[in-house]
This record gives sequence, structure tokens and C-alpha cells, in this order.
Amino acid sequence: MITSVIEGVKTLQRVSTVSLLLPIYVKLNEQLMHSFKWYIKSILTGFNIEDVGILKYSKRFTEIQIIGEDAKVASKFLTKIFGGPKKWEDLTLGEPVIGRIMRIEEGFVKVDIGLLEPDYLKVVVPIDKLIARIFRVEKRVSDEDAQLMGLHRYLPFKVIIRENSKIDYDKREVIGEPGKETIDMLRSWLKSRFDRLLVLGATRSSVIKALRMSHHGRDILNVERIGFLEQAIVCKWGTSSVGLIPEIGEYLPEAKFVAIRPRYFKKLILGK
Repeated sequence: MITSVIEGVKTLQRVSTVSLLLPIYVKLNEQLMHSFKWYIKSILTGFNIEDVGILKYSKRFTEIQIIGEDAKVASKFLTKIFGGPKKWEDLTLGEPVIGRIMRIEEGFVKVDIGLLEPDYLKVVVPIDKLIARIFRVEKRVSDEDAQLMGLHRYLPFKVIIRENSKIDYDKREVIGEPGKETIDMLRSWLKSRFDRLLVLGATRSSVIKALRMSHHGRDILNVERIGFLEQAIVCKWGTSSVGLIPEIGEYLPEAKFVAIRPRYFKKLILGK
């Protein structure tokens, strides 16, 4: 009896459940489940993990179960990477916090950082502040043109909230600023010589397969993984990100595409 109780405790210690700010916004099927399992396992390389499975998912949080000797420490590690449900008191003001873009609206990037009721707030980042950090000029652009930077719903986006950040309780918004990691990513995209095509709603393997089936594998340099369902195709010189969309779109019917055209955007901002 005592032995069976001890074994039961050991089993519980090897199982951990964690909710992550990792939205799944396409239909979940067996293939996607398989891809998700190996995506998480690739992040947990070095941890003693036997299995990973999805318990619940939504357009905000995905709850997963981890099995293995390092299950509990792996859960904490994943929470640091993706974030999860939180209250205001969980935030460390002045430190970067991971979020996901909700929408581009009225000159702001509006970001979900996982805050729950009654502390739910969106973090809003002025787009002109983003442009100033990247190009060191003051310039306003339309919400539509802002998408040319690669800004789109569900894109991972780190923000910083300061102690003196202004809160609009009626709109449930708090003013934030972009984190350095996000600035560095956008700067690398917009100061590149090469177009990129952001694909949202598809795994990296499915994007590579679509490029192969459409015979465009030779036209790209790389497929950068931004998140589980967020990839960036780096085009070779002379290959248009806009032109790729109809070519691979039929193979990725649930995906959304955002063409990043750095030369066009730099001309829009700098006039040259």
C-alpha cells in the first residue's frame, strides 16, 4: 500500500500542466498536433521530457501537459518564453514582457500580454515610436502601410510597461513601448535588401512543403521561424514577396500573408 502511494506521488511529480500565451487560430488536426509536440520538444532540448500534449487551446492560450522527470522545470521555462495568464501584480514594470499583436488600429499596435480579468488591459504601442526607433526619424503612416512592416495579428511582440505608463481604464488600455528584441527583429526586416513574406497560420514544415510543391524553393534563402504558426520566408534578390502569395497560397489555405517590402517601406519613410 505504502509503495503504491509512493509510486503515485512520483508519477504526479513527473506530470505538469501549464497554460501558455501561444494562440492556435487554425483548425487543430492530427498533423498539427504532431508538429506542435515536436516544436515544444525542440525548445525543451536538454530537458528530460517523454511526452507533450495539448489539453485545451484557443486564440489566446494553449494548455499543455508535459510528462517527464523535468516536467515542472520545463513548464516554468516555457512560461518564460511564451508568457501565460497573469494578473497586474505578476508584472515587473520596466522589464520586457512577451505578447501577441491583437490588431493595428488608430496609429497603435495593440498587444495582448495575457492579463486576465479584472486586470485585463491591452498594451498599446504608438507606431510612430516604432518607426522612430528603427529609422531615427519622426514619421506617421497609415494603419494599412504599417502592415508593410510585418505587423499583423498574432505576431509575437515584446513590450515594456513603465511605472508612469498612462492607463485608460475606459478603453482598457495601457501605453507601452516596444522591447529591444522586437525592435531588433523589425529593424533586421526593414533594413534588409531582401523581401520577406510573413506567413501566419502555418507551421514551418508546411511552408517549406508549399514552396517545394509550387516550385519556388529555389527562389528563397530561408524560412525563419518566428513562432509555432508564424514564419517569415526570406526571398532571394529579385523575388517579390507579393508575387509569392498567389503561388503558394493554394497550398496553405488557412494562412494569412503579409508582404514585407523593405525598399518600398524605406522610400515611404525616408523618401529615398
